[in-house]
Amino acid sequence: MSVASTSGLASAVRGILPRKQVLDGEDGQRWIGSGGTPGAVAFPASTDEAARVLTRASEEGWTVEPVGSGTWLWPGSAGTPPDLVLSASGMVRVVEYDPADLTVTAEAGMTLPALASLVTPQHQWLPFDPPGRSHSLGAVAATGVWGPLGAAWGGPRDLVLGLRAVTGDGRAFSAGGRVVKNVAGFDLVRLLIGSRGALAFITEVTMRLSSLPEVDHTLVMRGSSLDELVDGAVRACALSVTPAAVELFEREVPLGGKSEVALAVRVLGGRERVDAEEAVLRASLASSGELTRLAPAEADALWREVRHLEEGAELVLRLSLTPARIGELIGLAQTLFSVAGGQEERARMAVHAGTGVLRLAMPKLRVDSGWDERWAGRLEDLMGALSKRDGTLTVTRAPAPLRARLKGRESSPVDGELMSGLKAVFDPAGILSGGDR
Repeated sequence: MSVASTSGLASAVRGILPRKQVLDGEDGQRWIGSGGTPGAVAFPASTDEAARVLTRASEEGWTVEPVGSGTWLWPGSAGTPPDLVLSASGMVRVVEYDPADLTVTAEAGMTLPALASLVTPQHQWLPFDPPGRSHSLGAVAATGVWGPLGAAWGGPRDLVLGLRAVTGDGRAFSAGGRVVKNVAGFDLVRLLIGSRGALAFITEVTMRLSSLPEVDHTLVMRGSSLDELVDGAVRACALSVTPAAVELFEREVPLGGKSEVALAVRVLGGRERVDAEEAVLRASLASSGELTRLAPAEADALWREVRHLEEGAELVLRLSLTPARIGELIGLAQTLFSVAGGQEERARMAVHAGTGVLRLAMPKLRVDSGWDERWAGRLEDLMGALSKRDGTLTVTRAPAPLRARLKGRESSPVDGELMSGLKAVFDPAGILSGGDR
């Protein structure tokens, strides 16, 4: 886009929104999540304003990247910047909160910490811990990602009851409901969750809450290697008790620059129930090692470290197999970065044992001649190995050259045809880029 057309786009958007809700030029530098500077960044304050912007964008053919608060933005997620970044960060109102029904509806720009501040005084919480920090409700729904608590509580598809959104051509619509028993439009809600903004711009989210647990304990078993603790992780997930989270990961020790391998088991609920579950876990895992209960501050630091695993990484992958086969999953992940020849920084890994998902974050890739082709080959081999085992690989972050080489390899032709049909309905002009948040 030329300087003149960039200026013209920003002026056109300022004709729709108040001037203070539109950024361009150097003011938009923070929002360079797509390999360059966008023509403008717009912050609608309501669903109606978002609809007006998208109507004009569709008419003009402006490419649009929907985002939340921008905490998932990172340079290099795509090769070409969008004409317009559309952010929900200015939409933070609480639409409806009924503590008695354990539901809350808020605008998509409200962050998870802000939601916690709202519901904690009512002894309620949203049992959800996606990777990263301060994400907005809209971005959480759009990405569909979840963390260790997903094994017991589910992810966005389980906790989001309803959505309000705007299609690519500016049509506002609602899906789902504001009460737990209302399932009208449920399939549409599930369709939008995880669509990464490629179908619509989410403006409101209705969430299912839970009562705040009386007790929240984290038990840790330490070891020298992930392989050593795999058996304990698998058995912890197969017991009659259901831990809130079972996480197997390598972590950095604050003093001495060392790392350790840990199996963390989180147990929530009433005191009697938690005590009983702890007793079962200690007895069942005694042959694998000793479980130590962490102090609350230590537990918070541990789970925060798990959430922040992907920060600053150039390559982020999510591998999945059945929970009983997490040993195989770890082996495949280790093969991937051992094949890299030790040239890159050591990969960081965490396994959500209860769901059979492994997150791998590579801090720095060595960029030399043919690096993107080599990595594309490695990832294609990994996809094939997982596919033979009925598993999956999702590339959630990669440098633009590598992402370009992988384009079309992560989805089957059927998936491509299905998405094309959905795009024709939700985004007829094809303007929504659906990039990282």
